[in-house]
Amino acid sequence: SGITPDNTEISYEIRYEPLASPANHNSYFHATYKDIPKPEPGKDMIFLDTEGIEGQKEWSGSFVGTSIIFSHDGVLNTLEADPRFFFDDSMSPQAYGTGTEEWGGGGNYWGGENMTLPFAGHPCGVGRDISKAKHKKDLIESLYRFLLADMMPFGKRAVIRFEHGGENLSTEHYESVAYWYGLPAPS
Repeated sequence: SGITPDNTEISYEIRYEPLASPANHNSYFHATYKDIPKPEPGKDMIFLDTEGIEGQKEWSGSFVGTSIIFSHDGVLNTLEADPRFFFDDSMSPQAYGTGTEEWGGGGNYWGGENMTLPFAGHPCGVGRDISKAKHKKDLIESLYRFLLADMMPFGKRAVIRFEHGGENLSTEHYESVAYWYGLPAPS
């Protein structure tokens, strides 16, 4: 336990146990961060491309989700964009969404509200009414989606792409973390 800067005491406990399964039955968890301050017009943003990560040409594993900041200015219409996921050098997406807000569990911009569920949500931002912002940080809009029950496997490569705006014309500043498990070899 310890004392926080505002002198509030917090408590914590860490528990662990030795790994009981064979090492070749497990993979490494990754959280790959991308900062895209100025998306390229006409081109999808790439939040994850496993080719060459950590010096390894090929990876096998499972894509398990994203956390995305899609605006630093309280803009929601940038969500009129499709997620497209490519696995194992496919030329067409194996997963193709109908909009980024649907990927985050909230059609119609979550009704202009914040929403948090276990696997999807819009945890922060002022939504449709930017006049509610009391601080510049209130204008940061984000979403998340976790696929723990619906992991998307790949045998040698995963490319996770998102449009920025309906025709890849949004100029918002994006940040993302793509979550995935992987081993540095094809399978």
